Amino acid sequence: MDSTRVPIYQHIFATVRDRIMSGVYPRNSYLPSEHEMCGEFKVHRITVRKALELLWAEGLIEKQPGKGTLVREKTPLPWGPGSLSEQKHVVFVLCTGELRDDRFTERFQSGLFYYLERRCAEVGYHLLYKTASESDHILELIKGLNVAYFIFSSYVFEHLLVEVSGLHVPALIVNHQDPRFTSVRSDDFSAAVELVTYFITTGHRRIAVLTGPQSYVTSRDRLAGWKSVLQSHSINYKAMPIYEGDWTFSSGYEAGKKILQLPEQERPDGVFSFNDEGAIGMMKALQEGGLSIPGDISIAGFDDISMCTMVNPTLTTIRVDIETMSVAVIQQLYFTLQLSGEIPVIHIKVPTWLVVRDSVADRRESCPKEVLNAATETR
Repeated sequence: MDSTRVPIYQHIFATVRDRIMSGVYPRNSYLPSEHEMCGEFKVHRITVRKALELLWAEGLIEKQPGKGTLVREKTPLPWGPGSLSEQKHVVFVLCTGELRDDRFTERFQSGLFYYLERRCAEVGYHLLYKTASESDHILELIKGLNVAYFIFSSYVFEHLLVEVSGLHVPALIVNHQDPRFTSVRSDDFSAAVELVTYFITTGHRRIAVLTGPQSYVTSRDRLAGWKSVLQSHSINYKAMPIYEGDWTFSSGYEAGKKILQLPEQERPDGVFSFNDEGAIGMMKALQEGGLSIPGDISIAGFDDISMCTMVNPTLTTIRVDIETMSVAVIQQLYFTLQLSGEIPVIHIKVPTWLVVRDSVADRRESCPKEVLNAATETR
């Protein structure tokens, strides 16, 4: 384990846990004293005690006053005794605090939870929503619950993944990827390629982007798709404006105001926003500044939320099939819980499709024919 990526007490917890499981610290024996562990790991006693609290919460050890810390002979599961049929809770975890604390209000997250809740009920499980801050721990989140499965969505704190790996509770990640866990994702790279190619074939050449946070795999893949298309058409993506957003209307609005400050010859003729809320915020700022959409600047988004057909002009976007993603999640959940033994980690990508509306102009008449022909041939 790379101890620089997690707090030191979690590193101690994982190290001692591995020693218990491998027999270095045998069952029904005593751990080294807190003083000895402080010396080994070069930490204060408070740090060692925090690690021991996690081991105790997992049922691996028990404190015996006057004797020391005993490695338990039998290790109960953290949710207590019970057969698979009694473990009915599926926990849906959203990490907060990196950029915003209300991620459940994101339309993707609330929509995903809606479909997952219905699907879980169909197979006899109860879906619970939990918010996790950077200081939270898995065992604290599931205290008192009979947990059969974890579902994490989008950005996940590394220490939570480490803790879940240690619990040996099956888990899946939506729109994120980690080699330890099965994942279900929209095919963001291919979607970005399709959308940016549409910009190119309709005569656009200065195509800016409004990204999401770079900690999100979805944002990185969409950016990679954008770069790939521009490079394939010999367009220098490094010369294109890149605005970093946080999936909110306000970040799109602020990016729109920055575009208004550019000299007319430096403005993009098209903008690919990595989500619809950002695109709609940008449209509002540009229209307030006197620009025409798509006459002056074309705008396209990602997700196909209901507001796309309510704004003027209606928004060209990429449709993400959240319901199909939820079906893929539940299929993996059900498959995992019905089988015994080790389940292989797989990564599932759900297709998307382009929805063409009014916010992208056809600029082919003003685009040089040789450039346009090259774009069509590449497509």
